[in-house]
Amino acid sequence: EIAVNLGKRLGSNTKFKLSIPLGSLSSSALFYGKGPKLPVSVSTSGAVSTDFKSEFFEAGINQTLHRITVEVKTKVSGILPLSDVNSELICSVAVAETVIVGDVPDAYTKITRLSEDDFISENDIDDIFDFGATIE
Repeated sequence: EIAVNLGKRLGSNTKFKLSIPLGSLSSSALFYGKGPKLPVSVSTSGAVSTDFKSEFFEAGINQTLHRITVEVKTKVSGILPLSDVNSELICSVAVAETVIVGDVPDAYTKITRLSEDDFISENDIDDIFDFGATIE
């Protein structure tokens, strides 16, 4: 439904005009945004594709952030005075976020290695307990 609505809004071969500073077309960051403005005609293909993505992130002790995003893709063409440029625009928009909360322990030990050569092995980590934590 999102792709259909965006396709209708963009229409078939929607065209609009904008101007880009000449320095922005060079490969040097020094000239970016500088110089006379060149007229550019941009047109869209009207074809839009969407894809939903689901991601999980650590959000604290026993908390997980679940984010659902929609990635929208469309093709555009830019007509410059000396050449044409074809590109694909990709935009990602969050449509939902939820924090999944679990029980928080009375005590917590986090072990961080400074490098892969640290002397703490996985077996050593399994043997480390949260002394002082009580179960009620």
